[in-house]
Amino acid sequence: MNTRRGFLQLLTAGSVGTAVLNGQSLAAPATISIDGGGSDVWGTEDQCHFYYEQVTGTFDVTVHIDDIEDTGDWAKAGIMVREELSPDAKNVLVRYTPENESSVQWRPSTGSETDSTTQSDIGNGTTDGDWVRLVREGNAIVGYGSTDGNNWTRTCRLPSNRIDFSDETYVGLTVTSFDWGTLCSATFDELSGLSPDENRDIGNVNPAGSVATSTGTETPTATPTESGGTEPTETETETQDEDEEPTETDGAPIDPGTYSVRNANSGKALTVENGSEENRASLIQQPYQGKPSQHWTVESLDDGSYRLTPEHSGKAADLNKGRQRNGANIVQWDWHGSANQRWTIEPVGDDTYRIQSVHSGKVMSVTDGSEADGANVHQMEWNDTASQRWRFDGDLGEPETEEPTETATGGTSQFGLDSGFADPAPWLHDDVSVRTVTEPTRSAVEAAIGGSGPRVVVFETSGTIDLGGTPLKITVDDCWVAGQTAPSPGITFINGRVQISADNCVLQHIRSRIGPGTGEDIQGKDSVNTAYGTQNNVIDHVTASWGTDECMSVGYKTSETTFTNNLIYEALYDPFGEQSEHHYATLVGDDADNVTLAGNVWAKCRRRMPRLKTGSRTVVANNLAYFFDGGSNMDADTEATFVGNTYLGQVDTSDRVFEGGNAYMADNTVAEPPLDAGTPKYGDGNELSSRPLWPDGLNAMPSSEVEAHNLANAGARPADRTANDQRIVDEIRDRAGNDKLDSPYDYWVGDETDVGGYPDLPENTHSLDVPDSGLREWLAAWARAVEAPDASPP
Repeated sequence: MNTRRGFLQLLTAGSVGTAVLNGQSLAAPATISIDGGGSDVWGTEDQCHFYYEQVTGTFDVTVHIDDIEDTGDWAKAGIMVREELSPDAKNVLVRYTPENESSVQWRPSTGSETDSTTQSDIGNGTTDGDWVRLVREGNAIVGYGSTDGNNWTRTCRLPSNRIDFSDETYVGLTVTSFDWGTLCSATFDELSGLSPDENRDIGNVNPAGSVATSTGTETPTATPTESGGTEPTETETETQDEDEEPTETDGAPIDPGTYSVRNANSGKALTVENGSEENRASLIQQPYQGKPSQHWTVESLDDGSYRLTPEHSGKAADLNKGRQRNGANIVQWDWHGSANQRWTIEPVGDDTYRIQSVHSGKVMSVTDGSEADGANVHQMEWNDTASQRWRFDGDLGEPETEEPTETATGGTSQFGLDSGFADPAPWLHDDVSVRTVTEPTRSAVEAAIGGSGPRVVVFETSGTIDLGGTPLKITVDDCWVAGQTAPSPGITFINGRVQISADNCVLQHIRSRIGPGTGEDIQGKDSVNTAYGTQNNVIDHVTASWGTDECMSVGYKTSETTFTNNLIYEALYDPFGEQSEHHYATLVGDDADNVTLAGNVWAKCRRRMPRLKTGSRTVVANNLAYFFDGGSNMDADTEATFVGNTYLGQVDTSDRVFEGGNAYMADNTVAEPPLDAGTPKYGDGNELSSRPLWPDGLNAMPSSEVEAHNLANAGARPADRTANDQRIVDEIRDRAGNDKLDSPYDYWVGDETDVGGYPDLPENTHSLDVPDSGLREWLAAWARAVEAPDASPP
């Protein structure tokens, strides 16, 4: 097998060292990846990484900035001209930021303050395009921006009376992270008018930056000296480093074909997360289920390497942003043929192979040697562990496990009671107390949920239960409220909050519509929530509407809370005639840990879909949001995983949907209407390369399937919906608010009377036959009876 590494050129530099390429210049590299640190290019001194050449006289340089990591509001990538390489040197930078904005800044003289755009063809001297251009024409420096690289808009012209450069200048590409101590990764392509041959950090930068380029041919790698000089290096031709002993191999090279690729440690299959067809969708391991996102076409390339293509998307396995470091994520991306999409596949014994990046020389590995479903696949140095070995199976027949058709709820939803971190009712056994509610009154319910010991609450009546303006609280641990056991049309609580103030509880198939209640304080008036410090609770298939604070929330300092298949809608913006505008959906309180929000619907609420407060750790997967003016806001120290969510009907399409925190983002759709051109989905936070948390029992679906799934399954008794619940489902399907995006208060709900007022459900009755054994299965069968249209009660 050909093991030559003919594509990689890696250049690194210290804060004073300079690297050169053995006297050679690069001609039009296909992709340039720069990791740059530093606090900013601004003020009187700069901190950045600079990849450049010395230029005499005029120049005209253009480049496309394919991506820049959002390490800060003013992280920057762009083309720079400098008089000198000292941090305080005069310079001009045509810059591009994570906000997708291009503009021009300059330092007019050595050590002076930096200024920004002055003369422009457009009002504020900025463009939304990700192409930038810097030109020296005569004695003037001119900056341009473009959306396509063909049609250019001038954003700034600086004549010599503004800034005057000598004939010899340094021109190149630069990156700064706007966060000292953190590297920002930016990817450039389509560079013209420049052949950079040196790179270095400008100013006091730590950690040091680096440059990696892919050219499609063998290129030398530069080595910086410890001081300001440079040393030439020989061209690197072999994948194996000189001080590494090659692993003894046996077996045959892989033949081109289509395979499932199984990790030797876990036995699980290499999978594109959620079956996504988007660029930058992560590769993970999952049990083999015969899905196209688990079928990989192995194609031999002319240099002896391979392309790996997932069958469902036609893209290529790609080393994310061409990064060199251990732990860099492996994703899928449109094929462009660069070294970070080319892989060598070598037999390493026992019918296993290592899959090695031509770009970095590192190998595909499962994070931390994990055997868990959904564990991330990234690159690491080869250390010959089982989690770095892969088997290629050409038999694409039966999956290891059948797709579930019935979940732990008993119904047809993708998400069961055990899909989150909570262990649903570990106390439930056949001898626990079953308490029956026979009349729709507050006192009857309180009698059933109160007292000591584990208990299951069932209903032999339907109806509306008026809570009289005060909360109904479950205050003793180990309680399961099974609203699915009520006769049609089920149980609805009004005029008061339903709260879990205990541990190890399950709440299913009830509706809570708190409304304004008594008094005029909006705070704390959620329709449903969990209380401070509670643990291991599940709220599933519940409808929560008409809250004046949020509609359904997770308490502060809670742990292991799961919200699945809930219908959350129409928080009230004017409950007391003063237009509080506090019509929010879901809040996750301070320090709430191991929260799972999956398969829920949020509709016609202004914001907080969801709001994640300080110190919280949350998984947000496969939720549907409709008609809102602010998606999810996260405090700076939160950790979150957002996978496969769909957000429709955003009022202000110039706003990001996700903001703040430390979040992993994959396959999240924003549509109908889409965001404005240049507006990112996520900003003002730290986007993670792998999931910070994920429950073992959660299997996400592609975001393209979320709307249909959630509208069919979310809320109390989806096969037996009340008029209000059916109305909101129909409104989402029909996009009833889309003609009111310019006047959202014409669609949001001021108080409950705007949509018909509190319901008055009929009081129907039936008798329940509680079994002597199989109580959990009996509860699941009742759940299925109200979730699946073709199911019958047990």
